[in-house]
Amino acid sequence: TRLPEGLIERLDAAARRRDRTTERGALPPEPLSRREIEVLEKMAEGLSNQDIADVLHISLPTVKTHLRNVNDKLLATNRTEAAATARRLGLIAGP
Repeated sequence: TRLPEGLIERLDAAARRRDRTTERGALPPEPLSRREIEVLEKMAEGLSNQDIADVLHISLPTVKTHLRNVNDKLLATNRTEAAATARRLGLIAGP
């Protein structure tokens, strides 16, 4: 019997999401750098990427790289989730 096209990919993606969900309660295996935390704090304050770049005197692509690294390390899929996870883990101050 032949499996429907794309089924394996969908199952694999679902398994990855499930694994990420169970890992979210723990500290990231790779700690955030000082600069990643600074960028994360500014992002959690509501600053745009360009504003973060201006305040921290770094380039916009550097901000985006730091935020991508933060999301990867915190297993977050967006800014809100990254900020909430960082607050829950005590990496940044609450609101």
